[in-house]
Amino acid sequence: MSHYRAQAQQLQTEYALMKEWALINGLTGIANRRRCEQALQEAMARCRRYDEPFTIFLWDIDHFKQINDVYGHEVGDRVLRQMAQLARAKIRASDVVGWWGGEAFFLLLPHTRLGEAMQLIERLRCAVMAEVVVGDRPVTASFGVAEY
Repeated sequence: MSHYRAQAQQLQTEYALMKEWALINGLTGIANRRRCEQALQEAMARCRRYDEPFTIFLWDIDHFKQINDVYGHEVGDRVLRQMAQLARAKIRASDVVGWWGGEAFFLLLPHTRLGEAMQLIERLRCAVMAEVVVGDRPVTASFGVAEY
């Protein structure tokens, strides 16, 4: 009987890992697009039911193709990982940050109005310029935001 319990426990652990891998981007360690879309649908449902606002924003790394072309894909991947780590460090536990694809990122801020989100965007934008550097040049990003 204990053998079957151990097998069942191992299967549960493996299932949890597979579920996580299905929703987390392996390169950046943050939510993948599927998880971002899922979080967006959940937030929209909460908004309709409880009239809770949320804000989303997308941003992408300026001139990312040039970074890859000049410095190589390893450096480009490092920039993507740095961007993900930086965003994760600046957000609340209830927020969802994800890699949308290419050089684009996604952030969902539940219970957040546009004004509050704009403050976070400015902090994140400044942090990106200060902390993500390729060669001797700071990396910049362009942001788009909307309240729902």
